[in-house]
This record gives sequence, C-alpha cells and structure tokens, in this order.
Amino acid sequence: MKLKEIALDWLEYKKKFVKLSTYAYYKTIVVNHIIPSLGEIDIQYFTEESIQETVLQWQSGEAGNQELKVSTIKNMIMILKQCMKYAKKNQYTIMTDFSIHYAVAEHLPSKKVFDIPAQKQLIQAALSDFSPKTLGIIISISCGTRIGELCALQWKDINFEILL
Repeated sequence: MKLKEIALDWLEYKKKFVKLSTYAYYKTIVVNHIIPSLGEIDIQYFTEESIQETVLQWQSGEAGNQELKVSTIKNMIMILKQCMKYAKKNQYTIMTDFSIHYAVAEHLPSKKVFDIPAQKQLIQAALSDFSPKTLGIIISISCGTRIGELCALQWKDINFEILL
C-alpha cells in the first residue's frame, strides 16, 4: 500500500475529531507536500532515510516548492508521524517512529507584506468582484487575521455592539 492511500485514509479518519480549520490545514499539508514528495512510496519500503532526504529538500526548496521554514516542516513531520501511527494501528506497517534532523538556516528569509497602497489596491479589486472569497480577503487585510483564524471565525465571535 502506498503512503498516498494511507495519508488520504488518515485524513478521512481524522476529519471526525478535529475542527474544520485544523482539517483544512492537515489536508493542505498532505495534498501539497506529503503526497507529492512521498506519496508513491510503498509503506513497506518507507525508511527514515527517505524522510530525512525529503525534509532536506523541503528546507532547500529542491522539492519543487519554495524553501519551507523549519517550523512548517515540523508540523508536516507531526502529520506524517500521525499517518504512520494510523498505518501501524491498521496493520499496514510496523514502522511508526523516526528521528529527523534539520539543516541549519544560514539566513532567515524576511517576511514580505503588502505596503498600504498595495493593500488598498487589493481591497478595491476584491470589492469590484465581491463574493464570500473576496470578503475573506478584505477581512484578513482589515483585521490582520491569518487564514486559519478567519476560517475558524464564528458569528458568536463578533461583537456587533462595538460596530454600531
């Protein structure tokens, strides 16, 4: 059985036990990173070395993506370990634990943020094509929220008295 199948099964299983925003984050990691890099490996041939090599590729940007931060990769490894525990629980493999090392970053990439004119331009573009998706963009820019926070937002979280 390939890791891709196990990871997708694990996602469906996990969906019942986590918030929707957490599930969306897990799915993003699995679909955009774990499956493209490791998904075709048969679970019986899965090794710590193959994971380690993939981590170094994620860090350096060799995996076809931009360089990923160590904190992001640690989250990805946590998800991968949960997939492996799920695989062992379902008797697909005996391997569940592995140790990963991270390359030392020689430089920290600076965060790129929109300046005020760019923010205004983005808000105007969103308003010209108003939809639930563009509303999310406007809220994120206006309030400084991250996408996960925005997805978890509920009506009870909004204080309408302050808005009046």
